[in-house]
Amino acid sequence: MTVIAKTIRYRLVQRVKEESFDVNALADYGLHLQVSYDRFRFCIASAAQNRTLWLEDYALEEVHSSEGLLEQLEALFDNHAVLKAGFWGQVKLSLPSQGFSLVPTSLYDDARQEQYLRLLFPLDRDAYEIRAYHHIGLDIINTFSAEKQLVRWFEAMYPQQQLQVMHSVSPLIEGVLRQEGKTEGKQLFVNVEKQRFDVVAMQGKHLELCNQFSYTNEVDFVYFIMFVIDEMKFNPETDRLVLWGEILPDSAIYNKVYRYVRHVTFGKRPSALKFGYVFDEVFDHRYFDLFSMHFCG
Repeated sequence: MTVIAKTIRYRLVQRVKEESFDVNALADYGLHLQVSYDRFRFCIASAAQNRTLWLEDYALEEVHSSEGLLEQLEALFDNHAVLKAGFWGQVKLSLPSQGFSLVPTSLYDDARQEQYLRLLFPLDRDAYEIRAYHHIGLDIINTFSAEKQLVRWFEAMYPQQQLQVMHSVSPLIEGVLRQEGKTEGKQLFVNVEKQRFDVVAMQGKHLELCNQFSYTNEVDFVYFIMFVIDEMKFNPETDRLVLWGEILPDSAIYNKVYRYVRHVTFGKRPSALKFGYVFDEVFDHRYFDLFSMHFCG
């Protein structure tokens, strides 16, 4: 029988592994998976050591459907012994759905989940299911849509674990709450991806705003940042904007933002997590949301 090879549309962008990783200790590790149509990333963290041990980042090219995404994931997993291993301590999955809503716990009702999302997002119940994540420290619940096919595939991949599914903004929020440094006043925290970004606005330790925007160029990006600044009554002369993710100091986006906001800085890795010297090759401001999945219980 002739086997038709799948077209490989992924490429390894980053791989970092600590020597202390022990394949016999998977039950003590958390496997954290981050999936979108243009990226697949994972990291492995030790709960006992509070330490990140392994990171891999793959770029996906010309993937435009859940079927196409699953085809690439199957090919990648087939060639990756560690990802196909079972008996992890925890398995968490982060998805960047456009449909999400943050609701105070005191007002939240399971029976109204669909109503929360339909106000913002046309929900196809055949393709999507509704999930929820409780931010205990903020006393809010993130209700979001998740692609059924994708969730079922990961559940079948890890049948021994209770797969914890979360929206991409939830690790960002949890990471920001635990980050050391300035906490007074207003701050904007932005995690940048190729064609979208998540933004979290804080007043001290209080969440003021959380949203996700799509963009195609630096003009779009700055337009949405300035929109948030205006909504928040943010002072671009005194308040701080922190950037994480797929952005560099010499990028057009950074240079454009810096023209409008005086205090722009690149964020650091999660201060509550430990990293070995092998991670020195990775920019400190990259993978903050992926690493922060460790804090999502």
